[in-house]
Amino acid sequence: MNDFDELGYNGPCPPHGHGLHRYRLTLLALDCPELAIRTHPTCVEVEAEARKHLLSEARMMGVFHRE
Repeated sequence: MNDFDELGYNGPCPPHGHGLHRYRLTLLALDCPELAIRTHPTCVEVEAEARKHLLSEARMMGVFHRE
């Protein structure tokens, strides 16, 4: 679930004219193709289940703004 109440990634979308916004992304490499998790999980539930299958992790931070 993302900030748009949809599944998947929709990209950065800060408010117009609010300057730079920081975005922190975390990529988890797992040892399974999908997670055994309920239909509409919270972010906390997804991360907790994913970390049970963690092979590797990468993080990055970027900035974005809209005029």
